[in-house]
Amino acid sequence: MESSSSESSVKAKSNRHVDVLGELLLLIALPPFTYYLWLCVTDFGGALVFPLSISGWRDLVSRIPGPSVTAVIIYGVWFLFQAALQVAAPGRIHHGVALADGTRLQYKMNGWFSFWFTIAVASLACWLQWIPATIVYDQFGPLLTTV
Repeated sequence: MESSSSESSVKAKSNRHVDVLGELLLLIALPPFTYYLWLCVTDFGGALVFPLSISGWRDLVSRIPGPSVTAVIIYGVWFLFQAALQVAAPGRIHHGVALADGTRLQYKMNGWFSFWFTIAVASLACWLQWIPATIVYDQFGPLLTTV
């Protein structure tokens, strides 16, 4: 029984290295892949392009937009709105795992409410014509860069 426990511990440690490598791969690969798919849709009519030369890759990378003032404002307002909801929105308090000193952090579980409240506020702002309904679509490239 003892060897089974130590074998599973070794496997868990071994799998952790694989997990970290997978997480690192996703962290590095997903942003360029998202840009690539967005560029294929917006600049190439949805065709998946694969440049075969260095100049082709440079052209593709040069199409990545920089952040715009509008995108920075959208992201900043959204971020501050989410921070305010984290503090003010209703939600049950849950305790995290025990820390080294025996205390537990408290977490307010209000993500579901915050998500739907954000959708409602954005929909109301579009309906009242305070913001264009297509603003996120129009600013998607700059928003990718901003975030």
